[in-house]
Amino acid sequence: MLLMASVTLTSCQEFWDDLFGVESTPSTPTTPSTPSEPEEPKDDKVVTETPTGAEATVGNLADITDLLDEVKDDIAEKAKSGEEYEFTIKNDDLETTATDNTIEVPRVEDSNINLNFTNGVSTQKTLVVKAAEAESETPTEAVNALTITMPAATTGLNLELNMPETTVTLKAASGEVVYDEVVATTAIQTLYIESGVTVKNLQVKGGIAVVKEGGKAETYVHSPDNFKSYYYTTGIARVYRVAGGVTPIQVQFSEDSNRWSQVIHASTGTAYEDFANLKILKGADTDSTWTYFSGGANYTEPEKARITKFIIGEGAVAMAAGCPSAQIIEGEGKGGEILIESQNNETITSETDGKTRVNLYYYLYNVEEMKNVTVSWNPLFVNSEQTKDADEVCRILVGVPKNAVNCTFNFDEVQYK
Repeated sequence: MLLMASVTLTSCQEFWDDLFGVESTPSTPTTPSTPSEPEEPKDDKVVTETPTGAEATVGNLADITDLLDEVKDDIAEKAKSGEEYEFTIKNDDLETTATDNTIEVPRVEDSNINLNFTNGVSTQKTLVVKAAEAESETPTEAVNALTITMPAATTGLNLELNMPETTVTLKAASGEVVYDEVVATTAIQTLYIESGVTVKNLQVKGGIAVVKEGGKAETYVHSPDNFKSYYYTTGIARVYRVAGGVTPIQVQFSEDSNRWSQVIHASTGTAYEDFANLKILKGADTDSTWTYFSGGANYTEPEKARITKFIIGEGAVAMAAGCPSAQIIEGEGKGGEILIESQNNETITSETDGKTRVNLYYYLYNVEEMKNVTVSWNPLFVNSEQTKDADEVCRILVGVPKNAVNCTFNFDEVQYK
């Protein structure tokens, strides 16, 4: 019976196969497997629209450039109504690197973009903010505006602005924000340093800077290369010392325009004279000359006649009219040089042989500290009438600080304090 049953089952299976074919033979149902969800590509860029613009979390600085380009139409819409477009960057670990240190801002006419870094950014390498589609490489009338906002207690920032058609504002969301260095090329109107923002080293390569009440700039940085596009009646860029500070150079953008100080007090509209320090850089053109007018020496009250620090960039040569009016003079890197002119002369005739010697005196009375500097007499400021009949000329440097470190004095005689 078991054998017959087995044969019968086999026959039924064969019948079914003959009738419908093997492929149509019903099979034992199985539980269908749930298909796995496809993995979405990872993207660190997250942007959310807000009533004032957009908020973004990014993976790096390059993402900011991409996202700004994506919302360019929205920026334009805000511009039509005269509103600021606030682009808020929410990262708490954003930093510049050797390959990622640049943000490009789209050129949207009449726009006013606020790059708001709510948690700041670390700039071990200089952060470069540049125009994505600038139509001019030199300062023009402003076609748009950009604000860079940093949170309270942000320090150590290094920033380079290459925005020749844009008015740029440096702003603190609250409290104090400190930039170690700002190198700025902006529109003629202008770079604004707002209240709460301190710039330790300010170099204005193009445009004009305005320091608002409560803002501060400590060191004025000058390079001959920055001003070749400007028109000068004298051909020489000059920086003046004033009581307790430095007056920046005067620039004008055309022959018939008014002269403007390169850095201006917002409250007074006059030259910003609160720079405590002055720094000069070496120009690419070896023939570039730059003159630092000390305004004369005040030997009895030197603190009223000098700035705090005079810094000479590596390889740079500064010229000082008279006694350099700085408490500290130091050269960077392998050092710099300062040329000074004589203030007094003395003619001595020998009773023995009748020969005449002229002593030319050069002074460092106002200087208390020196480091890494070569000091030489300036051949461009020699009164030939004083020396034309001299049999001998002796150049004497007076008032050299005893604590001078790694300094060279190119004089016939050196007298220390």
